[in-house]
Amino acid sequence: MANALARAGREAVVLEAGPALAREGSGNPSALMKPRMTPDAQPYGRFHAMAWLHALRLYETLPPDVWREGRGVLVAARDAAEAAAQARLVESLPWPAEALRLVDGAEARALTGATAPRGGLWYGLAGCLHPAVLCPALAQGAEVWTGAPAGGIERTAAGTWLVRDPEGVPLLETAAVVLCAGAALPALWPEAQWPLGKSRGQISFLPAVADAPRAALSFGGYLTPPFPDDDGRMVHALGATYDRWRDRTEDFRPLHDADHARNRDLLRRHLPELAARIDARPVGGRAGLRCTIQDHMPLAGPVHDRPPFLDAFDALHHGRKAPPFPEAPLHEGLFVLGALGSRGFQTAPLAAARVAAEISGAPLPMDRGVADSLNPARFDVRTLRRPPQARHRRK
Repeated sequence: MANALARAGREAVVLEAGPALAREGSGNPSALMKPRMTPDAQPYGRFHAMAWLHALRLYETLPPDVWREGRGVLVAARDAAEAAAQARLVESLPWPAEALRLVDGAEARALTGATAPRGGLWYGLAGCLHPAVLCPALAQGAEVWTGAPAGGIERTAAGTWLVRDPEGVPLLETAAVVLCAGAALPALWPEAQWPLGKSRGQISFLPAVADAPRAALSFGGYLTPPFPDDDGRMVHALGATYDRWRDRTEDFRPLHDADHARNRDLLRRHLPELAARIDARPVGGRAGLRCTIQDHMPLAGPVHDRPPFLDAFDALHHGRKAPPFPEAPLHEGLFVLGALGSRGFQTAPLAAARVAAEISGAPLPMDRGVADSLNPARFDVRTLRRPPQARHRRK
């Protein structure tokens, strides 16, 4: 978001709760960056295709060490049905071969050093990112305050926004605020009642072996090429579990042996030859929380003022027979970028560009259908389109 605002000519201050930038949801040491492609032309598929290309263009402008070694990702076909679906996908997407192509088992082995009997999809421009390098590179030019958790925000009589810390002490007064708080979004702005959830993910670090794969593999889970951990050991990241954590209060960070076992079992099931080569006890791991949402699309745009919004558009279910509607009631100067799930490194750059365009008054960087699919008010709009007797407004 800070990078998108800088490109739009705006100054940004990042309030980071932790001691270093982006060490929570973006804190894995190696992050798989591959596209989510669909064969249709619906807003979901269009957004993910545009987001992938936008993110690639942005990351290629940054220092090369934002990428880990070993570009390219193989999405292994796990069964005959998935192999057929991959073939249909390639037929429907006229992408250049260096970006996307089908490979058989022999070529998969040559590209990655791993055996995938049914081959799979090869994304030659994909790879693994180094978040500890990438995130500071994106924040260049912004003012970053570490150890500065936001406890709440409020609109002032002067029309600005005041950000307070958890004890209520003022931190910052600013013209606009973008909520980029991941799983903490509901706590910062509960009025919105977005249908958000949390999911815990655990990755496992496996010791690298001499004939380790040269590229990342995706197989329902994923395995990265080797990289040095904090102790200088060469390890793979194997992941990741995906468990709902919506109303749980215990600490999500402690590692669970059962989750390490689940990660290893997934590798054994789908890539048994590779699993046999690197089947060692994990030497560490990491757990984090993803911020999820019902329709699997990010929240990106202005935050609506929910009570007057619901009243203003109460007749939306009448369709074309409805009376003229007013301008949507919004909290002027308040925006959100969140609900990125497990694909934030792919989707955040384009979603952030959409928010920056709203702030600066620039044209949106996507078509209206895609922009509407990211609109933070979309869930209330869907409710209002139903007849009143069929509505079940979220409480």
